[in-house]
Amino acid sequence: MSGVGSSALDLGRELVKNINWSVTANVFGSFHSTLVGLIVETWCSMDMQDHYVLEAPPVVCGVSRIKADALLYRSTDLVGIVEVEGSRVLNALSKLRDHAKAVECRSDLFALCVAYQYEPRGGGDNRAFRFFNNGETLDKQRIGQEAQRVSEDIARPVVLVTVCKQFNRTWVFKHCKASNYAEGGVCKVACRSYKDGKALRREEILWPTPDEFTRNRFPRAESHRR
Repeated sequence: MSGVGSSALDLGRELVKNINWSVTANVFGSFHSTLVGLIVETWCSMDMQDHYVLEAPPVVCGVSRIKADALLYRSTDLVGIVEVEGSRVLNALSKLRDHAKAVECRSDLFALCVAYQYEPRGGGDNRAFRFFNNGETLDKQRIGQEAQRVSEDIARPVVLVTVCKQFNRTWVFKHCKASNYAEGGVCKVACRSYKDGKALRREEILWPTPDEFTRNRFPRAESHRR
């Protein structure tokens, strides 16, 4: 890739590819803190001498309403803005737009949004988590369309990661009350990148790997092979 923002996009894509997404298969419920922790741990591990994180920054440029889950730094340069969201993904993308416009940043910058499925919908046999559709179909949904608009508005790349869950009411944990959030486990993590208002490449499956599909560790994961 070439042009403004290419190095930032490469850095954002490198980050999400290095994250150990298999951890999410062992975590149930609303795992916002887990996802933020995985991003922070991976970013710092990529370069312990030069990578830093400001987690849950209170204010940006004196604008108290603009908050992010994490700011990623290379030395003293801000290079990444992170939002993790389950129920209000469009709002999270809007916050990334406001945040990127508010900061004075001389370095290349990428925006990372990790969208995870929050709770199942429907009843009886129709109860399920609504999947984020794959590839080009995602670009026609509101989430994909908004990611494209944000990348154009801020003139910086947006990396959108979608964490899909599969409903299974038999997954019950003892010593806690029944919760909609725990009625399903992660079955797929995918990534789509946007720049200058356009979707780049096709959707990339970050997890499970082909080997994990073969071992069939996770229920019905084969049904989500592209």
